[in-house]
Amino acid sequence: MKNKIIKLLLIGTFLSGCSASTTESENAKSESDSDLMETTEIKKSDDKYTYYVKDYKGMNVSQVGRWDEDLCADRYNIGTTYDYIPFIFYTENGEAVDENNKKDFYVVKQEPTPNTEEKITYEKKDDGSEYENLIETNTLEEIKLYVKPVEKK
Repeated sequence: MKNKIIKLLLIGTFLSGCSASTTESENAKSESDSDLMETTEIKKSDDKYTYYVKDYKGMNVSQVGRWDEDLCADRYNIGTTYDYIPFIFYTENGEAVDENNKKDFYVVKQEPTPNTEEKITYEKKDDGSEYENLIETNTLEEIKLYVKPVEKK
């Protein structure tokens, strides 16, 4: 568990948070601190068409993704390529989460849940073979992150 937390912290130093917020307080239910500290071990896939959703629960929003022209997304390595999956942030009071206040929020819930299996298809060449780096379809269009403000001491 300690190694997982350290890995999350190291990964977080390379990423920056992002996106707009929407109120959906009925879905942003409170979790206990112990639930937020537990991380889910994410399954690995040897299948180039399958990947599994990461666990963002308990992470500071500044650690979950990166900004790219007003889009906040996380990079998923899939087979021999990668895809960026955008985030949608939901706060209890409707406050927008942006690059300026991303450190003020942490994730309490996510949809889809960690380890949800997702599938992709690759674009095909004229001869019917697949490109190794061009994704045609992806079953995951976005990741919803329900966030709460970090308590200031």
